[in-house]
Formats: sequence, C-alpha cells, structure tokens
Amino acid sequence: MSELIINRAILHVYDFLSGNVAPSENVLNLEDKWIQGYLNSLVRRCHYDSRIQEGSFHSDSTYSQLYESFASGDVSFVEYTQKTGDYVGEYLKNTDAQSYDVLFVDYRMDETPYIGMYLLENQKAYTHFCGADSTGNINNTIQYHSCVLPSGSKKIASFALLKTISCTVSFCDETKWTLGDVQVMKDLILACDSKRSHKEVMLDVQEVVSEVAEKCDENPTILLSKYKNYVQNALQETDAISVEDLAVHVFNDTEKMQDTFISTSMEHELPQQLPVTSNTVRSTMKNQKIRTDTGIELTFPTEYFENPDLIEFINHPDGTISIEIKKIGKIINRK
Repeated sequence: MSELIINRAILHVYDFLSGNVAPSENVLNLEDKWIQGYLNSLVRRCHYDSRIQEGSFHSDSTYSQLYESFASGDVSFVEYTQKTGDYVGEYLKNTDAQSYDVLFVDYRMDETPYIGMYLLENQKAYTHFCGADSTGNINNTIQYHSCVLPSGSKKIASFALLKTISCTVSFCDETKWTLGDVQVMKDLILACDSKRSHKEVMLDVQEVVSEVAEKCDENPTILLSKYKNYVQNALQETDAISVEDLAVHVFNDTEKMQDTFISTSMEHELPQQLPVTSNTVRSTMKNQKIRTDTGIELTFPTEYFENPDLIEFINHPDGTISIEIKKIGKIINRK
C-alpha cells in the first residue's frame, strides 16, 4: 500500500441553506483517531479515483494564484484555505444543495506533496437523541440532521488535487451544478485544461476493441476478454502500455487485425500510452460481463477465457454461438 502522510487539514463550512458560513481559524486535530481515520479513508479514495482528469492551470487562474501566495510564504495555510474556500464558496452558493463543507488536506503520497480540496456536500440523516423530560425520566427521540458529512467510503462528487512540486492539478467533478452546461470545476473554479480520465480512456479502448471485432468478423466477447486479461497481467510489470503492445498481444491472430486496431485507435484519438495502474483497472478488468440476445447474463473472470477447460465459446456454421461452462461442482441460486 502507498505511504500516506497527512501533515495538516482544515474544514470550512458553507451552509448557505441555514446561513451558517464559518471558515475555520484552526486546523483539525490530527491526534483525534476518528478525524485521522476519516481523512485517511477519504484522501486515499480520492487520490486513486479512476474518474480523475489531469489538467494544467491557465495563466490567469485565480485558484493557482491563491496557492502561489501561500507557496511564497505571503499567507499561512489557514489564510490560504480561507481565501480559497471563500472563492469556491461563491460558486457553491448557486447550487441546489446550498450546504457544503470544504475540506483542505496537505498530504504526501509516496513522498510526493499534494494539497487536496474536497467539496463535501452535506447529507441528510436521522439519529437518536437521549434526553429527559420535566420529571427526570429518560426521553429518547429521533432527530433529523441535514448537515452530515459523507462517509469515508463514499465517492466524493467533486474534488481537486494540486501537485505542489509541478503546480499541476487533477480533479473530478460530478456535482450537479445549476450553472448550465459550463464545467464549473474545470472552467470556473480551477481555470485549467483537462485530459480524459483513466476511466474514460479504458472505456474508449473497450469500444475500439469491439469495433475491431465487428470490422474483422470476430467475436467481441472473446477479444474483450483477451484485452482485459492482457491488461490485468500487465499490472504486475508496468503502469502504462502502448497501443502497439495491445495490438501485438491482443490481436495476434493476423496483421490485418493489428493494423485495424491501430487505425481505429487513431480515429478515437487514444493516447499512445494507456494508463493501467492497478487502482484504475482492477475492478473493470477483473471480470467480463456478457448478455446474450436470448436474455441470459454471465459474469466470469477474464482469465477464464484462455482456459477452455473452464469456459468455451463455440462458433457454429449458421452464425450462432454456444457457450459451454465446464467443471461446475455446484450451482447456487442468488437472490
């Protein structure tokens, strides 16, 4: 597991629904095991989120300029996060939810320093409250809270990670902003350009593989399984693979298929180096899911496709396909 060190963190409240706007004047107490546990979980989950897009700041980026004032020593960490939080808060107050906490975390992941900004949309929840009535008898009741933080295991809709060494940024933005079609995080808050996320790139590759299968009259399920299995094996040796490597190892039956894959990749503008970090592809590459036109759905480990002793796809002269699943010791009904 990667080494995570959290140096400091601070939480600012922008609850426009109740009118409670309270930028903190103190950092969080990292000696508190509950705070430390929450931050560790949230920071790790976001740092390796496959939805992340990488970007570079525009020269007129206010977000970048606010960080530079901190990096140069002109303002403290607390002042920097307050100013940045207020700047972001101008956009947050136009959201439907109107209730956010903005968390800033100064951390190092494998010795690389980052400052993360996380927009924590307040959740609604019920909880118990233990009290007493006028006679002193215990009186338990239920209270409704609209300012509950998202759990550490939940995906955060919008956040930005500033790599302080290079002053480059990566971000995710799935907040339902009410400012039309403008990409609020990218265009307004960060003012940066962006690349496709790792998740988007890997989905694009799957689309290309399926297109090649159709163009070359091959079974797309088998080629997709072969692609996923190759990528999963590549995780042991590299963080990225080239389009040419994929062509050679996945479409090794004919040169025509390899050439078709490369040309189709160019049409889809795939990057020459495809990211295959384990955190990005583990969940998407582990299994292959298929659905037949007869309504049958199957999910099987991608490595099985190379083992005809476990599963076999049989092409018939009439164009139909049979799937034979072998060596089954027990069948369990799932609800």
